[in-house]
Amino acid sequence: MKNNIMYVFILSIIIFFLSETSPYSKSSIQWHSFNSGLVKAKKLARPVVIDFYAKWCTWCKVMDKKTFSDEKVIEKMNRDYVAVKVNMESNETIYYKNRKMSPNQFSRFLGIQGLPSFLFMDKNGEIIMKISGFKEPKVFSAILGYVRDGCYKKNVPFMDYMNGKVDCK
Repeated sequence: MKNNIMYVFILSIIIFFLSETSPYSKSSIQWHSFNSGLVKAKKLARPVVIDFYAKWCTWCKVMDKKTFSDEKVIEKMNRDYVAVKVNMESNETIYYKNRKMSPNQFSRFLGIQGLPSFLFMDKNGEIIMKISGFKEPKVFSAILGYVRDGCYKKNVPFMDYMNGKVDCK
């Protein structure tokens, strides 16, 4: 009887570890608030990707359901970035560049003009680039790689990167 219990226990542990394909893969993206996300990005020396959204935004919901549930996007976001969500309807106070702002003030300060919008920042909170509109998982995954690999610093055209014509590493 003791041997059967031990066998089941060991088998359970083996199955658990084999099911973990990567220490960074989770079933969902690990989202943070802006303020805590910027602190974490600096600590981990990772860039930040910010999702500006609202509950009424149809394409924001499609982005969550289709793109942010994609395994490759989840893995890249959790491994290479600090992911931040900014709800445009929240009462959150955002602290950025010695300013105290609401989400709407923050988005206007950054020039965000529609939802969904995505802002990429370096580990120090400096803006890398911003994009807007729904992005298919394949495209968003390529954007994540483009920023991670520093292609924007080398002025590499995104389509060349996405189509495998340029490797920025």
